[in-house]
Amino acid sequence: MRILSLLCRFFICSSPLFLQPASLLAASPAITTKGLAAAVMHADSGAILKEKNLDQKIFPASMTKIATALLILRKHPDVLTRFITIRREPLTSITPQAKQQSGYRSPPHWLETDGVAIQLKSKEEVSGWDLFHALLISSANDAANVLADACCQSVPAFMHQLNDFLKEIGCQNTHFNSPHGLHHPDHYTTARDLAIIMKEALKEPLFCQVIRTASYTMESTNLSPERTLSSTNRLLSSSSTYFYPPCLGGKTGTTKSAGKNIVFAAEKNNRSIIVVAAGYFGPAAQLYQDAIAVCEDLFNEQLLRCFLLPPASQYSVKTKFGPITAPVSQGIYYDFYPSEGDPLLSLSLESSKIAFPIRQGDLLGHWILSSPSGEKVHSIPFLAESDILPSFKQRILLTSLRILTSYRTYVLILLFFLLNRKKKHSRATKTFSNPFFS
Repeated sequence: MRILSLLCRFFICSSPLFLQPASLLAASPAITTKGLAAAVMHADSGAILKEKNLDQKIFPASMTKIATALLILRKHPDVLTRFITIRREPLTSITPQAKQQSGYRSPPHWLETDGVAIQLKSKEEVSGWDLFHALLISSANDAANVLADACCQSVPAFMHQLNDFLKEIGCQNTHFNSPHGLHHPDHYTTARDLAIIMKEALKEPLFCQVIRTASYTMESTNLSPERTLSSTNRLLSSSSTYFYPPCLGGKTGTTKSAGKNIVFAAEKNNRSIIVVAAGYFGPAAQLYQDAIAVCEDLFNEQLLRCFLLPPASQYSVKTKFGPITAPVSQGIYYDFYPSEGDPLLSLSLESSKIAFPIRQGDLLGHWILSSPSGEKVHSIPFLAESDILPSFKQRILLTSLRILTSYRTYVLILLFFLLNRKKKHSRATKTFSNPFFS
């Protein structure tokens, strides 16, 4: 059966008749964007569907905050349930010019005076949950530092833990030295690693809840009135030119050295993807236009169909009375997207116990579609499409079996046995009573 499956694949799947449109066969994982790097990842499997400079070193800017949020959720979730009294140290700042002129010798987590902030104050008491929203929605750098400090008593200690954690989840070319992502030469990642971080973060319900939030109001504190936060992600804003309903949320990042960047998740047509678009130094429109175009390209991709049994097939199924032939009018097939690659499934049949008469709709077995490693991927019931009559030989066998297994047959056999025994007993009695032997 496996040989049959492979032969069917070679002759059927390679035919233009069954792989339409044929132009999709030339689909390449390469992607054309105006940015320096890009990645499109399957949100479930983690497979890279499209890419550009996938493993090139890039500066993530505020996309770093996804990693910060993920570590908080995994290792320090209690921070989100309590009020934090802010210390002075995580609010220390420096001008970008002084930072650069010093050769980046100042502590890398120090804030920049012109960076995004919600103007947190020393000794202010703020809920961790509100700070978490400020981190991901308005991209507040001071909120990132305060949360990191509250988790590990110092920002450098938090960063040490974060880098170890990123290696654990599969990042191979990433090193972060701040929880906010303000530029530093030693703070870098890749499009691939950013997609990995986002995929891992999407497993966290609280993260998913916050990143799809377009606006949020923080409670007033002992030192500040209410603060209103607005998302930096234009894909989420219904009033934006670039509003994109399939977007499930994400994170932007912008610095002079990193350019404009975004990582986000989107879902449409039963497909979920993660998109990274990095290194845009022109208008923001280029970033968002590319991001939407990449998504639509994937979401409008047409399925290819690979037949393992062609339509109008006749398949021989074994029974204890010999084989029967059953039609498979629709054939057996699977569909796949060109960008995800042909999974190269093979076909086998697990037969059921089949008894005559076979009526339309009776279960003949299950078609099993398996991966090259032998893992069962899908099971399809094999149902009789019409009544199947036994052959002449099978009718004889069935009739003989019914005779042998019927109740009357057993009664007749028993009567015959008893009568035969009685006759033998009668002959023996006559023999011993014969005078000749007396």
